[in-house]
Amino acid sequence: MRVRMAWIAIVAMLATFTWSGSAAAQNTTANQAFTLAPGGKATIDFESFCIDYGKKFPDQVGLPPSNVADPTVTGALNNALAKGYTGSQAREVQLAIWKARGATEAPQPGNVGNEIAQNLQQPAAPQGATSVIDAIKSNQIKLTAGSWGGIGDKLTINGTEDFYQGRGQLTVENTSGQQLNLYMPVGTVFPAPTPEFQSMAGYATNVSVNNPAPTQAQALPETGFADQVADNMWFLALYAIVVVMAGIFIRRYYARA
Repeated sequence: MRVRMAWIAIVAMLATFTWSGSAAAQNTTANQAFTLAPGGKATIDFESFCIDYGKKFPDQVGLPPSNVADPTVTGALNNALAKGYTGSQAREVQLAIWKARGATEAPQPGNVGNEIAQNLQQPAAPQGATSVIDAIKSNQIKLTAGSWGGIGDKLTINGTEDFYQGRGQLTVENTSGQQLNLYMPVGTVFPAPTPEFQSMAGYATNVSVNNPAPTQAQALPETGFADQVADNMWFLALYAIVVVMAGIFIRRYYARA
């Protein structure tokens, strides 16, 4: 009876380790990469600023993201992100973007906004990663929109108060049949749903990944062998620890019998 109970406990522990390997949160900052296994899904939390002065804030996020914004926008956003201005000085970030784009009719920024607009810093793409924009174009992923809305204070634009900063959520599903290393570029453009609305330039704030657990042993491809072995070493180590613990557990039960 004791041996039977011991094996039940072992199976439960193994099942726990196996289940825990099926999902993993990969918390990222703007422009960092995340890995999606075939069939895996990722939830991307993102924020964005308006690109075109004088248009209305969109009531829905435009999909699919079509391209990366021009260097004036990406440089201003990247500078602001590096210095933490997107949260604490959001209004100045928006005014800096419009100033960098030459929108002379827009309200002028203060010292912070001028510093952002005059010191454009272009973001670097993660090495070996594919942008979600390119992955969509090559039919490697499926992208759907989740929540979306304006955040923070409003600006008066053409006599009307409106949002200028938005926050939303995207779901990315890997439909390619192969592992993908992806990232959302700083300045990803979400097109205006109709001409009277703004296009938005976004950046990721967090990514939560849910990859399916492998159901059977699969042959490793000829390329990337070392990387895949390294990725799975932690999982094999956990199993080894459980097996050792199981042996000790059973011996103690036999000793008490």
